[in-house]
Amino acid sequence: MGNANNIMSNIILEQTLPRGYKPAPRGITEDYTDSNGVKWKVIKFLGKYYRKKNSSSTTTTTTINNSTTTTTTIRRDNDPQPTTELPSWVPDCVKNGVKSLSGTTDPNKVVYINDKGDKWYFSKNGDFLYIFKSGRRINGDYVCDDNDVVITTEDGEVYRGKNKKWLKKVTDSELQKKLKDKTDTNFWEDIKIGVPSLIDKAGEWFHDMGDDLKKWWKEWRKKENNGNSNSSCNTNGWLKDPTDSKKYVFKVIECKWYTKNVSTCKEFNISDNPKYKSSVDILNREYPNELKNCDKNQSSVNEPSWVKEHSCIKGFGPALPKNSDSKVSFKSSNGVDILNFYKNFNFSYEHENGIIENGTWKCENNITVIDTDDKARYTSDKGWDYSKVIKKDQEIIKKDYEISPDDEIIYKQVDKDEF
Repeated sequence: MGNANNIMSNIILEQTLPRGYKPAPRGITEDYTDSNGVKWKVIKFLGKYYRKKNSSSTTTTTTINNSTTTTTTIRRDNDPQPTTELPSWVPDCVKNGVKSLSGTTDPNKVVYINDKGDKWYFSKNGDFLYIFKSGRRINGDYVCDDNDVVITTEDGEVYRGKNKKWLKKVTDSELQKKLKDKTDTNFWEDIKIGVPSLIDKAGEWFHDMGDDLKKWWKEWRKKENNGNSNSSCNTNGWLKDPTDSKKYVFKVIECKWYTKNVSTCKEFNISDNPKYKSSVDILNREYPNELKNCDKNQSSVNEPSWVKEHSCIKGFGPALPKNSDSKVSFKSSNGVDILNFYKNFNFSYEHENGIIENGTWKCENNITVIDTDDKARYTSDKGWDYSKVIKKDQEIIKKDYEISPDDEIIYKQVDKDEF
């Protein structure tokens, strides 16, 4: 096997999508103006199309005592103004978690303005936008978790309504693994002093924005490894690449194959990504004993107790490791999207590109029924029905469609002007 290609050769170098862009609706490939008169800028990135709303400016000229002052104000077309009426669609978790909400001139958005003048926009489709008084903008999304609003921004900050404060999520994979080890008393004594705000929320770790965890972690590793902050990326307990490559090592963690880049210490799951199926097959053949102790009924460990009362949602394969007792999650049939069933019968579908579609679920005669906010419906006996889907920015006519191998409906999008 020494002459085989490196099994991780299909790893793609990370690239960054320009700030503010989000996935464009199907069929949109160039700049356009929607039915509400909003202008959109469209770009192509890694083979997909993304959009963001254009900004415009207004110029005001003021004359006082024969002195003329000209002021240019940047105006965003997607910043609706507050109104007094709150729409009926606003979830209770948002009302409870963020006080003093106001409706806006956009019926699909509500806003909260804090004492600093920053604006928090909540959209009906689950999108979130934080606009600082200075004009800086951060996109994100929000979900309801056991009647508590949870906001997650694109830069890893999290707000929970019950806590009333912003936290930053721990994303470093090496540190996450270290936090699971409760036996290293020296580490825990040090981190409690260095990052006193660190808290565990359903298996995920967060800390106050004021604590520089990244800096503390770098210094701690350096101290523990005689001044070398990268030497903590050791390969003890990891398996060598069967193709004899020295770049990656492998390990089974919670019945999943993980790989680690020896140079960068970057570690990630390859079992749940179809792109690495051939790599997983090679590892399974080379190291057959690594998975022998994995419980085939691992799903039951990951399912909250309330799931037993709803047998209809057990037909989606093994449950993903749980991070909350209020929901159970599964991989979709394409292997990359995630389906979340909540105890309060809310539902969310997380697409690989970051889009989240909310809805509700129920069991009818042991058949799973899912209704999304945009009128799509899923039943476990018939699959997805998109015939009543409502699109906001353009008319969509489902015409001459066909079902692809991935069971996705291909739509032909037609501009209103073509009628």
